[in-house]
Amino acid sequence: MKYTATDKTAKEKTKSKNIKTRVIPGYNLSLGIVVTMLSVIVLIPLALVLVYSLKISPGDFVALIMKENVRNAFITSITSSFIAAIVNVVDACEVRFSREMAA
Repeated sequence: MKYTATDKTAKEKTKSKNIKTRVIPGYNLSLGIVVTMLSVIVLIPLALVLVYSLKISPGDFVALIMKENVRNAFITSITSSFIAAIVNVVDACEVRFSREMAA
């Protein structure tokens, strides 16, 4: 079977589609930097908190958790997260409703 010029261009197009192009240039480097920063900023301090909590007795740990300022910090953090979740749900519903009205 002989190939025509159009067959050759079709083959070249499929070859060019198989070549993967990267959306983000330097993606591997960016990922490495992000993982390094995540480790330095989040994981290492969290591990140190875990190590410290394992050094003290369970009774001391409960007494530490039950201090008023620690309780207030937990209440503030959980309340803020709950309010943010409610705002997120309301915003998502508003966006969905506005898209339905536009269509």
